[in-house]
Amino acid sequence: MLPAYPNLVAEVAKRGIKHNTVATALGISSRTLSNKIYGRTEFTWSEARMLKNDILPDCEYEYLFNQT
Repeated sequence: MLPAYPNLVAEVAKRGIKHNTVATALGISSRTLSNKIYGRTEFTWSEARMLKNDILPDCEYEYLFNQT
């Protein structure tokens, strides 16, 4: 199964950030993060804002959350 947010996955990987680290920063489990990345559940606005501002500040929302 391909991720719903490939740019988000690529940017996290490019920076060598572990998924567990991202999940902890967002206050969610690794499984919940996986569900969000693969489009099974939605990111909340506060999670998206934290991802953009605190973890990937040099990336735009439109880029990170583009589903194509």
